[in-house]
Amino acid sequence: MSYSLNLSKKFSETIKGIRALISFFTIIPTGINDIYLASKFFFLIPIIGMFEGFMIYLFTIPEFNPFLKTCFIFFMYFIITGLLHMDGFLDFLDVIFSGKKGLEALKIMRQPCRGSMTIAFSTIFFIITFFLIFNLKSYERIFFIMILSLEAMFILSYLSTPTSYSYLGRLFIMGSKKFLKENVLTFVLVIFFLILIFNINLLYIIFAILIMLISVFLTYKISSKTLGFVNGDVLGFCFEVTRFLLLIFSVLF
Repeated sequence: MSYSLNLSKKFSETIKGIRALISFFTIIPTGINDIYLASKFFFLIPIIGMFEGFMIYLFTIPEFNPFLKTCFIFFMYFIITGLLHMDGFLDFLDVIFSGKKGLEALKIMRQPCRGSMTIAFSTIFFIITFFLIFNLKSYERIFFIMILSLEAMFILSYLSTPTSYSYLGRLFIMGSKKFLKENVLTFVLVIFFLILIFNINLLYIIFAILIMLISVFLTYKISSKTLGFVNGDVLGFCFEVTRFLLLIFSVLF
């Protein structure tokens, strides 16, 4: 009896953790806005990736004009995350283009305005992304793109050291430290489930994972060289870069 109650309590807490993750990483309200709970269950991030992929995939089903369909997918592709990661992406781009390091780089990251290079680069980034989505023939790959992009954030968090310079980044970095095995298990189960449903080429999955790992490695190196640490903005940058590279790969492969 005691075992059943304990199991039920853990299941209930896990569901709340997933709801907290959905609230934080998407625009979907779940009624659970506990950031501490979200960081505690950060290891379940592949499930959130599958959820985000599903929300985007819904817009691929109706038989719209190809251009109109791409517009809907493109819009949802970014809006589903509430532009949370894009904000970090732009902040870290400012740092990269500034050429500054350490505290000077951190000051630039915290400035509300954007540099001209960042604006120009992000405009090109959006245009290319739209073009790639328009040429994406297998929409099922959106699931894997979203899952791997969020998983990249978890891996980068696990590799990083918590810093006092970033409250949210610190929470999620700390939340990743104790549950690597659980994250890997969740990731494998989610990927295996989607492979069974969509019959995705296994070679595609292997190369996509390699691209994700390369993106994590490069982001970690750049962040270490410029800031000296990883914060929430760097995690967002890693997400967007990984997603962009995976989208390119999904169109070409």
